[in-house]
Amino acid sequence: MYDLLKKRSPVSGNFLLLCGFLLMLSAGCRGFSSMQQEQEECSRKRTSWLKNADPATRQAEIYMRTADAKRPTAEMAIKAAACADVDFLLAMHRNGFTGWNDPFIILAGAKTPYAVVVKLLHSWGADLNAKYPDGMAVIHCAARYGRLELMRYLVDEGVPFNVPDNAGMTPLHWAASTDQTEVVRFLMEQGADPLVRTKAGERPADLCHTREIRTILRNK
Repeated sequence: MYDLLKKRSPVSGNFLLLCGFLLMLSAGCRGFSSMQQEQEECSRKRTSWLKNADPATRQAEIYMRTADAKRPTAEMAIKAAACADVDFLLAMHRNGFTGWNDPFIILAGAKTPYAVVVKLLHSWGADLNAKYPDGMAVIHCAARYGRLELMRYLVDEGVPFNVPDNAGMTPLHWAASTDQTEVVRFLMEQGADPLVRTKAGERPADLCHTREIRTILRNK
């Protein structure tokens, strides 16, 4: 149909090209607007989250109170990601920091409840497949801490979800062992293997503590 219109009328063909361009521009604007909304929501809600955060996260937040974004370092980026300080991360980016490919930055961000931290870091060049020396990757962190929104984002971006860490723990093992029901359900829907064993011979069902998760693992 498009080729036919283009042959019949150059104006129609140019009009279709313009419509296509405007649709792509609109989609890009919606994506930017969504990211901005997530950033604002994170900035509003992180204070209440930090009140109940673990000591290491609270220490990171205390560290950031005196950090200077005009003199950005990898340590600052790690601390800012760990306490979901997106405003500081944005300031670091504006001030020319380029070391976003340090794996410890995105791994710190993956533990927070705010997927936007990882999304921002990824947009600046961070590797979604980054991992600790023990093999625990971003997707393992998302599974262990029950970060369903982040898990969806990682899978959408093509991150493998059956990959094991050095102990043979897959994201499904981590989600099951920490009772992250919704993450377990999501991974199973994506086709995660519930029969794969760790190096110690354990399947995800061997590590879970609830009947609901055990049922999800066995009914798929």
